[in-house]
Amino acid sequence: MIRWPKAGPRYQVGHVDRVARIREGLPAGIFVCGRSYDGVDVAACVRGATEIAEGVGAFVTSDDRERIG
Repeated sequence: MIRWPKAGPRYQVGHVDRVARIREGLPAGIFVCGRSYDGVDVAACVRGATEIAEGVGAFVTSDDRERIG
């Protein structure tokens, strides 16, 4: 078995805080997810997409969507 210790992406220190700031700074109705934000493995991407989908669902049924139109 060959291991490539530097083959997987590595986030920089502060990545989680940076992503939180990005998401907080987005205009109402804009959502981001994916490997760049939530994690590189499939489980992390699915978890992140599920959380975003729940946020989108809450947004489209809220009064907040009235502010973007």
